[in-house]
Amino acid sequence: MKKYGLVLTIAIAFVLSLVVCAVADEIVVSTGPTFINSVFDPMKEPLKAVNISVKIMVAGPVDALKNLEDGKAEVVGASMSLDEWITAAEKTGYQVKDKQSLVPFTVTEEDTFVIVNSANPVAKLSKEQLKGIFSGKITNWKDVGSKDMPIIVVWPKLSSGAMSIFLKQIMDGEAVTKEVLDVPSLNDVSNAIASNLEAIAIANPEKFPAQVKIVQTPKISRPLTLITKGKPSAKVQKLYDFLKGEGQKYIKK
Repeated sequence: MKKYGLVLTIAIAFVLSLVVCAVADEIVVSTGPTFINSVFDPMKEPLKAVNISVKIMVAGPVDALKNLEDGKAEVVGASMSLDEWITAAEKTGYQVKDKQSLVPFTVTEEDTFVIVNSANPVAKLSKEQLKGIFSGKITNWKDVGSKDMPIIVVWPKLSSGAMSIFLKQIMDGEAVTKEVLDVPSLNDVSNAIASNLEAIAIANPEKFPAQVKIVQTPKISRPLTLITKGKPSAKVQKLYDFLKGEGQKYIKK
């Protein structure tokens, strides 16, 4: 009986050890469409395979930063550098509580594209033309070598790093026109473009529907940055190591 009890105890301990090993390290990440589409969605299964579980809190860059400082998220992500991130937050009136505690980690560099309806004959736009279109100073496609039809600027309600970088690199800080077709987020711009011959938008890398095409423009790129408050924890460092290693092949660029 004693021998049977010992064997049973060892068996239970072994099963419990397997259960513990199988529990994934959950990490709460607050981020927007760019990171979700380009990084975390493509590697859901690969992350599961290494026992990492990412719980997403959808937020624009400023709200994500607030979530980090308020302790609601362990990691936050946006497609901009740390300095650009802090500047963007301060422009909205939010003062970062402890800048020195923020530790950035660059996952990769990603491009932003300008897209139009496939039936629109325009193939190339300069920085000045883009600036004119998105500021509302150019309102007809005929002024940039396309058809005689009004321009519809599609602009998401939920801010993102891609939008901030576009404002910096193309708009030179000038505001986007208020006369826009607004959509919830960058995830929704493709459908808006596909449904409107006159529309134009910026977009993350993705597989676009047949009714959408990419226009040749000056390069628009930015870093995909994750931030922690203080040194990354062991489980966050495990995520970082995966992202910089095997994870690179899953990232949509």
